[in-house]
Amino acid sequence: MQKDKQHWFSFIGPVEKSEIPRGGDFPLRMAVQEKFDQIFPENEEYTHSSGWGVSDEMRNRISRMMSLHLTDPSGKTLEKIDAALDENTERLKSLESKMER
Repeated sequence: MQKDKQHWFSFIGPVEKSEIPRGGDFPLRMAVQEKFDQIFPENEEYTHSSGWGVSDEMRNRISRMMSLHLTDPSGKTLEKIDAALDENTERLKSLESKMER
């Protein structure tokens, strides 16, 4: 039986790129991971990804996408986005394949 699994999501910033020290994501990542492990000690199968590099433009896009379930309950917009992303993924794979030859 599939459970109703959820992912926690957060944006922090912005900060000037030049102010981010080398390895500047590590202390933040470890703090979140430690707290997650304290709250959910039995959860052995989780994905933790983070890092710098999300621009304001991308943050705005992601925020709008996160509300699509409210603004487009039919799911048609998300289907179009998925199709575009799938197409771009296939193009990227094709380019990578050509570069390997």
